Amino acid sequence: MNNLNISEEIALCVSPPRRADAVVRLDLESLAGIESEWRALEGWATSFCQCYDYARAALSIAEAQGKTSFLVTVRDDDGLRGVWGLTLSRSFHAVLRPFSCGTNEEYSAPLVDSPSIGSRILTAVSTLAGVADRLIIYNTPEDSPFDRAAATLPFPQKITCVPGVVIPSSSYATWGEAEKRLSSGMRYNLRSRAKRLAQRGEVKIGWCDSIGEADRAMAFFFERKALWLKEKGKRSPWVGHSEAPEFFRRLVRATDSPTVAAVQLDGVPVAVAICLVCPRAVEYALTTFDPKYAAYGPAQLLVRFLAQWALEHGRDFDFGITIADYKEQWPVENRTYVSRNVMLTMRGRIPDADELNRSAHTHAVRIKRWIGSRSKTPQQD
Repeated sequence: MNNLNISEEIALCVSPPRRADAVVRLDLESLAGIESEWRALEGWATSFCQCYDYARAALSIAEAQGKTSFLVTVRDDDGLRGVWGLTLSRSFHAVLRPFSCGTNEEYSAPLVDSPSIGSRILTAVSTLAGVADRLIIYNTPEDSPFDRAAATLPFPQKITCVPGVVIPSSSYATWGEAEKRLSSGMRYNLRSRAKRLAQRGEVKIGWCDSIGEADRAMAFFFERKALWLKEKGKRSPWVGHSEAPEFFRRLVRATDSPTVAAVQLDGVPVAVAICLVCPRAVEYALTTFDPKYAAYGPAQLLVRFLAQWALEHGRDFDFGITIADYKEQWPVENRTYVSRNVMLTMRGRIPDADELNRSAHTHAVRIKRWIGSRSKTPQQD
């Protein structure tokens, strides 16, 4: 006869799942041990940055640079429910960042199977306070469950917001419906430019079919970006460094997901986009074109191909962070993304040299504007 009373039997039936949240040091060998579980979660991914192939490429770069990485896992009853990879960088501060291609412009929220899991991941990461001075979280959707959980962390934070735009697949049953939202002038320009470009030679617009073709397109991309910066007298925190090119070279070889798309004229790239494709979205991550062909609009022709491909495959077409005029010509919805610089220690609150320089520059600009406005104010006798 069962000795449990009814209330005890009910308690057993509704007892909460056993939790096992952890933060451990990570290397490529231990990452491989979690591959099957990680891939099983990828149906929940909202960004390719959350996928195993992306994590492996980022971790391989971090290991080559001698950096320490961590894996945060959340489990219930031995089932993996959330995962987040982080890399520790050391300069003036010890800074934890989610796995990155090197630009820190991607979406960096963890991969979870339920919005509530995000708070458990952040609680686990908080145990690294002292190991790290800061935690930087890039570009999470404003007011998303994870962003709200991050806002409640018991540490001081600096917050920045950037806009972005998306063509949502849920708004259009077909690509044709989305295309009808374009202005008649833009539809005409896309058709006429494609015809005029075809008069210059053989045109191919689409995903790169081979690793060799993708490598040539990526080489064009990084060479073109570096030249553009030189011509404009600008600097980039990542163009010109080996990290991002090597990351994407490794990613192309590691994933079956399409990554590099191009407009090619007689086999030579004239516009290139490096994309991140997951079950829910095509992310237009990095892009450039040869200005010699600007009159033919190769970048817009490439956007048209990618947006059509995304919607026809049931995915959003995500233009990524920042807004530009060419993006707003498409039938987009606006989004806002939040980045958080979380100060885990007292040392983390001290600004480093770059932050001091930026602050000084900002104040100098404000003073210059104030002086300029005062000089324009009519003087009273």
